[in-house]
Amino acid sequence: MALTDTTLELDALERAVTGDTVTGDTVAPSRQRTPVAPVAETAPAPGRLAPAGRLDVATALDLRAAAVRAIARRPGTLIVDLGAVTHLDAAGLAAVSHAALAARRAGIVCRVLAPRATDPGRVLQMTGMDRLLLDGANTPTGR
Repeated sequence: MALTDTTLELDALERAVTGDTVTGDTVAPSRQRTPVAPVAETAPAPGRLAPAGRLDVATALDLRAAAVRAIARRPGTLIVDLGAVTHLDAAGLAAVSHAALAARRAGIVCRVLAPRATDPGRVLQMTGMDRLLLDGANTPTGR
């Protein structure tokens, strides 16, 4: 799948969620990026995303695209497991937030898992996003 196809899927999902219309000419074909650290869509749970390595500006689109594919399959729950992520920056945080919001808008429960002792867990805690995104049943409660 080409990047423009993935970007169109992301745009289509966002517009479907907000009720806007989608046309094929809304995507700029000149967007380029370097693929890094793929997001594993683990079987047998089609709604489980497990990014590994760095989740940053270079890989955030991979998570967004994987979330679009997972949401399109209409799982009962979308799980974003950040346990194997070694670094989370603002772009990665935005991708996680986008996945959670898109799932919720589509009527799908979203659970974000991130052990507090890891970099993603600390970033989520420092930004206050842990209270919005983390699944409290699966993360340590000690602060």
